[in-house]
Amino acid sequence: MFSDPTENIEYLDLEPGMKVVDVGAGSGHHAILIARALGESGTVYALEVQKDLLARLKSEATSEHLTNLEVVWTDIEKLEGSHIRSGTIDRVFASNVLYQIYDKQSAINEMHRMLRVGGLIVVVDWAEASSMVSHFRDQIIPKSEVERLLGNRGFDKVREWNPGNHHYGIVFKKIN
Repeated sequence: MFSDPTENIEYLDLEPGMKVVDVGAGSGHHAILIARALGESGTVYALEVQKDLLARLKSEATSEHLTNLEVVWTDIEKLEGSHIRSGTIDRVFASNVLYQIYDKQSAINEMHRMLRVGGLIVVVDWAEASSMVSHFRDQIIPKSEVERLLGNRGFDKVREWNPGNHHYGIVFKKIN
């Protein structure tokens, strides 16, 4: 079983008016769900390096009249690469993206920079290499490594859950 996007975003503890970043938004499935959950008073920033995916996501958001979804072309591995002001984001969502990032510490530093103190990062990523993910088996980042990287950068682990047989889910809170 793969992870359920609707269940995953529940761990963001969303409230109207929040500002949320979806790192590596890809096709935007999570970003669309987050935008709907936030309502018109909130904003979701869909960060993605692939411009064609952002164009499709923007088109889908427009067709669904989601005016609270902004697409942002970015390189999350660069300081201020997100183009988002420091300390202004309430939640960061990173689903199936950390394994794709070469410089994981730089990406975590950028997430830390944009997130406000007390804000949450929700990480969902591949837990194991199976036949479904064999083409990136060597890139999978173990849960313990994610906990170490975020713990060393000023985040406390709040909780974790099992989003399916092939994923792990962890919620972190920015403490400084």
